[in-house]
Amino acid sequence: MTALGALFLFGRRSETLQGLGGPGRDERWAMIDLHATALTGLVLITVIIGAWLVEIASGEDGSPYAALGAVGGVAYVVIVAVLRRRG
Repeated sequence: MTALGALFLFGRRSETLQGLGGPGRDERWAMIDLHATALTGLVLITVIIGAWLVEIASGEDGSPYAALGAVGGVAYVVIVAVLRRRG
């Protein structure tokens, strides 16, 4: 954690580090953050489905991954409903 803190402290000249953790982010950085979050979600969903398939193929029940997938699906539906009502 100290090394990460030092990286952010001494790397202030880096636009990437400023965008990741610094104040003063503009709408460009907001869109980069939105796209990165969406892509991260896609990667996690893919990994969860893949892990579930591996568990099922191995003869296991796959329930931990099924539960994670269900939580992700329900969260998505709830968030879409909330954002639709706000917009």
